Amino acid sequence: MAEFDLPRSWFLIVVTWLVMMTGSYWLGVYTVNYGLDDRRIRHGRSVSLVQKVQGGPIEKSAESPPQRKQMMKVVPPPDGPWRGDNEWRNQHFKTADDIRKYINTVFKLDRDIVSFSNFEHDTEKCHKHGEPYTECRGDTPVVRQKSCAIVGSSGIVRNSSCGREIDQHDFVLRFNFAPLEEFKDDVGTKVDLVVLGTYKLHIYTNSFAPDAEDKKKKEALSVKVQGKDEILTRLRQFNNTIIFYPKPLYDLELGVASGPSLRLEDLLQILDDHQLRATMTYNLVTLKDLTVEMLQKLYPDAEAPSVGVIAYLLALTFCDQLDLYGFYPLDFDPWNRTVRFHYHDDPLPGHGLFPKPHHYNTEYEFMRELDAKGVLTYHIDKCI
Repeated sequence: MAEFDLPRSWFLIVVTWLVMMTGSYWLGVYTVNYGLDDRRIRHGRSVSLVQKVQGGPIEKSAESPPQRKQMMKVVPPPDGPWRGDNEWRNQHFKTADDIRKYINTVFKLDRDIVSFSNFEHDTEKCHKHGEPYTECRGDTPVVRQKSCAIVGSSGIVRNSSCGREIDQHDFVLRFNFAPLEEFKDDVGTKVDLVVLGTYKLHIYTNSFAPDAEDKKKKEALSVKVQGKDEILTRLRQFNNTIIFYPKPLYDLELGVASGPSLRLEDLLQILDDHQLRATMTYNLVTLKDLTVEMLQKLYPDAEAPSVGVIAYLLALTFCDQLDLYGFYPLDFDPWNRTVRFHYHDDPLPGHGLFPKPHHYNTEYEFMRELDAKGVLTYHIDKCI
């Protein structure tokens, strides 16, 4: 019996060795091709989204900026294919003229960006007597413009050298008093209208409140407070502009003004106390609802639109030419370079720890569709 034990033992050893070597080989293949590398695990979804949204993979390039910009236009042709309801799209949203015409039926300047100084009169007229509030109109300080630039806060604009090009537009829109001077080479300094969100409004009014020091002690509760000097430096960069608050200021169910209306009054007082001027504006309807209703005709999964989308859709009603800068939601650009969420270091709501409700990838695809059809032009490469 002993003479048969040795071959059998060697047979088991050889089989075990073959299994181990085969497993090692396939583990190596998987590591190289399927992303066990930490960077590809963390960002693989974003890279694939870039490829999907851009219409195909774009390799890294060391070519000159004009050639890279040419590569950037790897998009579906204006006729698609685009996601969503293409039957409705082909009927109402096919050409640039069709799209602008439709957007002008959804948004109205004298209803959607109206002077806050007439707030009590407008709400009395539009909300307190049962009139259809979608038909209400007010006074708007915004007039027709030949060329507009909207500057978002994405880190894609860093090192772009687009500041001079942005400032050459007739009308420039920005968001949330984002810093300008220290980034002027990339984002410029001209500003005609600033879109103000709730979080930034709270920070600015909290910082000048009589109990600001008490609020500062509660920052763990997201009652954020900044230094007055820092805020005043920022506000001076936005002096003599239009400030637009795009969310409802009137509670239709309760029949009363909402809290942000008082904060806007406080902000106006802060400006006045420091010899600064601004024209405060708001909207007579819920712009989010109008935007969702329109977007879902094209992209059924769209909801919770960002204020950036609302801003550029409104701008299309009064800008003959519209250019977007600093709009980019993905972790990597098309050349696989990391993109910061913001070009600046201003604090984010919840310290940036909570996921945003916006469907940024759908919004990005929508923006690319508008670009492909000649409705607007977005810029994510360097300016020459």
